[in-house]
Amino acid sequence: PEGVKYQFFLEGYDLDWSESSTNNIASYPRIDDGTYTFYVKACNNDGFCSEETLAFEITIAAPFWKKWWFFILVIGGIAFLVVFIIKKREANQKEIQKKLEIELDKRTLEVVKKNEELEEKNINITDSINYALRIQKSILPSKSLMKKHFPESFVYYQPRDIVSGDFYWYEKIGNKFIVACADCTGHGVPGAFMSMITSTLFKEIAHQYKITEPSKFLYKLDELLNNTLKKSEKSKIHDGLDMSIAVFDLDTNHLSFSGAYRPIILFRDSQWERIKTTSFSIGGDDFVDKVFKTIDVQLKKGDIVYLFSDGFPDQFGGPKGKKLYMKGFEALLENSVDLKMVEQHLMLKKFYDDWKGHLKQVDDVLVMGIKIE
Repeated sequence: PEGVKYQFFLEGYDLDWSESSTNNIASYPRIDDGTYTFYVKACNNDGFCSEETLAFEITIAAPFWKKWWFFILVIGGIAFLVVFIIKKREANQKEIQKKLEIELDKRTLEVVKKNEELEEKNINITDSINYALRIQKSILPSKSLMKKHFPESFVYYQPRDIVSGDFYWYEKIGNKFIVACADCTGHGVPGAFMSMITSTLFKEIAHQYKITEPSKFLYKLDELLNNTLKKSEKSKIHDGLDMSIAVFDLDTNHLSFSGAYRPIILFRDSQWERIKTTSFSIGGDDFVDKVFKTIDVQLKKGDIVYLFSDGFPDQFGGPKGKKLYMKGFEALLENSVDLKMVEQHLMLKKFYDDWKGHLKQVDDVLVMGIKIE
């Protein structure tokens, strides 16, 4: 028996029969799960082998991680984990959303409260400005006074805001009729303050100082305005105004004119003339030797004098959104010279509104026209 040799073959694992050996043990250290057939045969020393080959099946059971129930368990676990994560995130999102809604409600209440406060303040400010408008209107001269002495005349006055930095003033002193067209620094409330201060100084110069000569009027106005604003060499205040002033002699139709940065336009004998003035503002150019000139013109029936601020020529509008400029403004007046003055007024207003269109008004507008009858 010690001379017996064996050969074996594991179907499904070995590729061929093993070498003959007296070892009667077959060892397979690692076999995958499944069913195998093991074959073995024996041979003696003379080389005679058994006629029949012994065979038997070996089944290697699958590990638990290959069982169907394990796959179901893993899939179920993954599904549960996914659902848990989704639900957890939804809960977190809802919690965050709830906190955001609470914070939003809180902020909304704050905004609503602030808006109510701002609205109340805005109403108070608007009421104050409207009251200031009534005060400003009260210091403007009555248009009936102008119509009394110049039936063919108009005043086109359109503030940019509720109150205006542009204003007009006229007064009859003896046989002289003084007309002023002023454009104060700023718009709105600051401009309105300047206009009221200046209007008071106009009356003081005309009645207290009895000055009717235009250039002297401007010199005195510049002095009084600087004193009123308490300007000094260290002052940083540059408030003032540009203006034109025309003095008509009601007996002789003689015109005396002067201006601070503002010209007048004179139409006579079918000709247009822009009478320029010196380039100095009232109160604006601190501690400069200013020069104001008086220009004398003898008017006659049919002559028209226009005084104006820069609001009309500087307005943006038209198809290209550009300024009208002085050239366009003068052309507009030239095309309307044959109209009655009240019709010119309406024409200027309609043209301005059409020219401006949807654009914002950039400045206060003031145009005064006086025709000699």
